[in-house]
Amino acid sequence: MSVAVDGFLSESLDHVRSHVREKYAAWRGLLMRVNQLAVANQHAIVIHTDSNVERYSAVLFARTLATTQASTLLLEAGLVSQARVLLRSALETLFALAAIAKDANIVEELIEGHFAEQKRFAKNAQLWQDDELKKIAEAETVSGQLQSVLNSSATALSTFDLAQKAGLEDWYRTVYMVFSWPVHGAAVDLNRHVVISGDGNVEAFRNEPEVDDQESLWLCGIEVLLKAIAALATTFPNVDQGSMEQYYVEARNLESTIAG
Repeated sequence: MSVAVDGFLSESLDHVRSHVREKYAAWRGLLMRVNQLAVANQHAIVIHTDSNVERYSAVLFARTLATTQASTLLLEAGLVSQARVLLRSALETLFALAAIAKDANIVEELIEGHFAEQKRFAKNAQLWQDDELKKIAEAETVSGQLQSVLNSSATALSTFDLAQKAGLEDWYRTVYMVFSWPVHGAAVDLNRHVVISGDGNVEAFRNEPEVDDQESLWLCGIEVLLKAIAALATTFPNVDQGSMEQYYVEARNLESTIAG
């Protein structure tokens, strides 16, 4: 079926993927090499399951890697805003991973954050309006489950806290902030669907693949993976960082070609 019928689920988008891969061949080539290093390291590490630091670091790395890979698939389909959403998600797990690399004790605060999230959910359950949902909340209250969670004194680190502890505060205040726009449907991002005429009036609305100006997103994916590998190496000494320096050089060279 055509894009007009199936939208972004159309098989006819294969030509978009081919075009994006050709247009950003150098960027994609570097990302694929960094990705292969990340995947190899993911399988090479030996996780001691009695170590919270190793378990958390491993799963945070795996999530950062998979989410970055997913963002790449969206970029190839021309789904730029959606790729930004996933790169933002990858940054969140990267911040936590890199924070652990700076201070292993952060893991205990992340564990406490799990209970804080349960408490937040329980508070919202008390505000449910739907009759069926109210019955569920009431049943949990009667059983004592809900109240035990509400009585918790656990607190959670914010995303900014983790970025700061990771030494990535500037990433939070720049890249993460910009990638938050499509997550929250901010007008500045929704404007991507509007076509403005030469006289400044709205000419049309669009919802089609975007293949231009993707360079900074490919660069972000590359850097997220490089930073994730470096952070993983702090916990697991057998992580291979052999080509990292060269990859950073290549990334800086590519960055220098971005206009403006």
